[in-house]
Amino acid sequence: MKRKFSIVLVIALVMSLFVGCGNGTPADEQVETVVWKVAFEEIEGGTQDLYAKKFEELIEAKFEGRVDVELYPAGQLGFGSAQIELLKAGGVEFMLNYAAAVATTIPETQVLSLNFMFSEDPEVNMKVLNNGEGVKKLDELFLANDMVSLHWHNLGFMHWTSNRPLDSMDNFKGFKMRTMASPVIIENYKALGANPTPVPFMEVYSSLQLKMIDGQENPITAIQEMKFYEVQDYLTLSKHGILPGNLVANVGFWNGLSDEDKELVRSVFPELGEYIVGAQKNLTEERLQKIKDSSEIQVVELAPEIRAIYAEASLPVRDKFIEETGERGKEILDLFLKDLEIYK
Repeated sequence: MKRKFSIVLVIALVMSLFVGCGNGTPADEQVETVVWKVAFEEIEGGTQDLYAKKFEELIEAKFEGRVDVELYPAGQLGFGSAQIELLKAGGVEFMLNYAAAVATTIPETQVLSLNFMFSEDPEVNMKVLNNGEGVKKLDELFLANDMVSLHWHNLGFMHWTSNRPLDSMDNFKGFKMRTMASPVIIENYKALGANPTPVPFMEVYSSLQLKMIDGQENPITAIQEMKFYEVQDYLTLSKHGILPGNLVANVGFWNGLSDEDKELVRSVFPELGEYIVGAQKNLTEERLQKIKDSSEIQVVELAPEIRAIYAEASLPVRDKFIEETGERGKEILDLFLKDLEIYK
């Protein structure tokens, strides 16, 4: 009888173990991992690359093994419009976009290219791009074009390289300034008396070398990476504009996320925004020193009184922007000007 009772007890204990395991998660059960691809144009080590790597780090930590972020730098999956079409087709979940790249599709984004509008303080610009009402309106336009704009950031202040000093309006007369093929950017340089000349980015070095153009504008990081300082005599630290970009998601992918997962993604942006401001500043200082160490280019600060003259001459471009974009463009411009006043 005792033996029979012992057998029953053993069976009961074994069954309780199975029941206990059934109510929990087996120790060896694997969490399903999904891959999120991020495409961008800059080479490794650039500002976009730093942003993407920080995004990868923060997202993978937040999702605790459920998400594996894969980065595709240097235009591996396409440049400009090709990258945009890839995103829309679902070939990638995210892309890092230059605002100017969508100017033909969303002309209102050209507000971000107006010279002498943004602050010389990167913290102010970060607040405007992260919290302002202007970018919210731009985000609505991205959504209307089947893209989800999630987070704006500044890839760097714009500066000039040139074959002559750009310290007076007279020196801009007839100056062949390379620009992107954006109507507002072209108008920026017409307003200064220059001859704006659109040239594809990868042809800028040879065009400078062959004297087909006299100068160009870019952040310090791009000037150093592309070695424009080798074929130019002057680098003017003008901070006349910024190079804004945004993290954009495929609309189908984004709509397929749960509300909880969307909030997890959004939760990384405050830290990401603070990080990229500091990282971009440090990278700019490092690259500027490399330019000084490896060339004889003259590096000059744009004098405040000259800056004021250029800024005044650039004001009519805002009217040109409104002519092209209508009442909606005017509303967005007014919001940005208000945001800049609030956060200064």
